[in-house]
Amino acid sequence: MYPESTERNSCRIELGQTTSGGGLVPVLNKTQAALLLIVGFGGFSLFLAVLYKTIRRRVFHDVNKLDSTFDAGGNITWSLTAVTVASQFFWPGDILHSATLTAKIGVAGSFWYSVGILINILLFPMFSVALKTKAPGTKTYLQIFRVRFGRPAHIVFCGFALVTVVMIMTCTLLAGKALIQSLVEDVSDEFVLMTMAFLFGSYSLVGGLGTTFYVSYFNACLVYIILIAFAAKIVYFPPEDLDVSRTKLGNISAIYDALVCLEGLATPLVAERILGQAGGVMILTMGTMAVMSTGSGEIMGLSAIIIYDIYQVYIKPFRRLLISTNCILCGKIPKGMKSTTECEENGDHFVEEKTCRCISVEKCESCIQDITTLQSGEKLGYNQTYTCPTHGSYRAYQDHLVQAKNWCILLVTISLVPSGLLIFGSGIDLNWAYYFGSIFIIPCLFPVIFAIVWAKATAVGLISGALAGLALGLSSALIAASTLEGGLTEFLLNTAHEFTITVGCYTAFLVSLLVCVVVSLLTHNIKSGRDALAEWEKTHQIDNPLNPWHLNFRQELEGADYTYRPSLEQLARAFKPARYSAIIGGLALVVLGIGVMPGVMSIFPVLSLTEFTGWMTFCHVWAVVMGIVVVFVAPIEEILKILKQRKINKAKGKGNLWLNDYDRKSTTETYLNDTLLSKK
Repeated sequence: MYPESTERNSCRIELGQTTSGGGLVPVLNKTQAALLLIVGFGGFSLFLAVLYKTIRRRVFHDVNKLDSTFDAGGNITWSLTAVTVASQFFWPGDILHSATLTAKIGVAGSFWYSVGILINILLFPMFSVALKTKAPGTKTYLQIFRVRFGRPAHIVFCGFALVTVVMIMTCTLLAGKALIQSLVEDVSDEFVLMTMAFLFGSYSLVGGLGTTFYVSYFNACLVYIILIAFAAKIVYFPPEDLDVSRTKLGNISAIYDALVCLEGLATPLVAERILGQAGGVMILTMGTMAVMSTGSGEIMGLSAIIIYDIYQVYIKPFRRLLISTNCILCGKIPKGMKSTTECEENGDHFVEEKTCRCISVEKCESCIQDITTLQSGEKLGYNQTYTCPTHGSYRAYQDHLVQAKNWCILLVTISLVPSGLLIFGSGIDLNWAYYFGSIFIIPCLFPVIFAIVWAKATAVGLISGALAGLALGLSSALIAASTLEGGLTEFLLNTAHEFTITVGCYTAFLVSLLVCVVVSLLTHNIKSGRDALAEWEKTHQIDNPLNPWHLNFRQELEGADYTYRPSLEQLARAFKPARYSAIIGGLALVVLGIGVMPGVMSIFPVLSLTEFTGWMTFCHVWAVVMGIVVVFVAPIEEILKILKQRKINKAKGKGNLWLNDYDRKSTTETYLNDTLLSKK
């Protein structure tokens, strides 16, 4: 993508005198770094956590409950979700690696690197809509494996999920170490790990997943602002004392001349040499924000897996030996989900006796009495005694899970320090963890997708596909590495080689796909649309009886007529516009990213200065436009949502109602409180 030059050796960039072999010069000492990272970023994140918790308590009345910790109340605005997803996919290594690919390959390097990240983001809304319509009450995708495929599949994919979290957290810790130690003087591994543990876990413990959305928004804002300022300073407004002819920086023409023969492009190094200490601080800030978004998200993800899929299922379940699709309160078949086989073999009367008759929590008089007692302040704390014969025991169990959740987040956060020391001491680097670790993750990609969208997927098919993909992917990677110079004796070097990773990833990808599809087609029992509907009824039943999922979709389901909970057909109709928007918009952007734009770029195999200027200008304008969207749209929509809820509260006579003595434990209790007020 760059013009050929016969004078490649005559245009090397000189960035001035360097120290320590030409690396980055630390711009902060340990005290300054502690003030910036712990007091600055950490303190601001804690402020956001308290702000989020206050808003949820005063406006939405659903703070102190288990579900809101991991689903942020189940009602996040689309713009805040989009910003958070983008922030989660932005890693510190992206800046370095995309720049390196640009220097090695040309514009196509950074373009295809960005497309690879973009595809993941574009697939997110499609699967989000699929989850809302097929399993609206699920908190982790692993719950779908449990109700559809049983305990063996659930255990296997819990293992894959834990490995995925460990690999991502390993990359995050290594990236954070490289970033902080390159820009801060004389910092130890322990200081780095304790700093990251505090940044990751503090606001997650205080505000849960909802705070992660708020922090991710500000992280994305800072990243966009810093990137735009960095580009503007380097390209359009260089320092007055910058020698453009020597550094080959300062305007697009000079950068174009430099890229003709540049063999490496280190973004932090350029920032520090051009902007001085401010450049180093900017890169440290941007990288730390990216690390914080990813790290906190992984802590919440790991904690959710431990609480919902390990502790609540295997260690201390509310009801042991419960069939996963049955009512957790009474152990019987949920309303509206009668077994066709039992009906045919034993008659309707038998099925009626086996059907759950638990009263819905929204209509439970005893629950209203319990809420009244709690509001009066007569009984406070977690060791409550509830009088409701239907929901009381489970309400106490949920209180216990809230305590377990707090301990889980705290212990996961603390464990980052010893586990990080083990990772650092093992000698593995970010490059190895990032590339070779992907072979462990890729085999579970298609099983997860099929579990969410394909009724004919079976436990045998998904388990065999994932395990076969993992085994053959690792085997092929090791075989490929053994053919390189040094073989497996140069393990870290050769197992992270491009050839090794390509062979391993492609093998894991294809084997997992083929085995999942073939085995599932040979072993499924779906013979009609009715059978497929019955399969999705299993995921439809995933719910918390104290916080029914349909209450989170009251606006989308307005006008729908249902007795117990909305049907699958009603959910499909309610989210039909969202589904079409996600599919059409996602596919259109995918075609644009991997078809149209590469096709246009292929017309210009070698960019002239004019064409390169046009490409750079387009990228800069796009960054500014998206920066404006990120900075303004998300907070505007969030403020409008808060104002709308306050208006609804006032209309219900709750404008001045604030229960300092009790943090409501569920969205349902807002409904119960409305009922209590109406009776008064």
